[in-house]
Amino acid sequence: VCHFNIDAPVLSPETLGALMPEVFENLKAKAVPQEAIVLPEDVANTYYFISQQPRSSWTFEMDIRPWKETPWWNSN
Repeated sequence: VCHFNIDAPVLSPETLGALMPEVFENLKAKAVPQEAIVLPEDVANTYYFISQQPRSSWTFEMDIRPWKETPWWNSN
């Protein structure tokens, strides 16, 4: 059992893309090149990593964030 905290927008055309296509396309155009959005393939790789972790050093909690993240205290 593991708790995953995905603290970021996820590039998912099945959710935001289906509800608001124009917002999704703008987000994708701005965020993907800047590494400011989480890719579903990378979330899957992280889940797989957790499922295969060694018994000698393991975790049951994982935070997933994009590389470029603006801290809440520095949002100006």
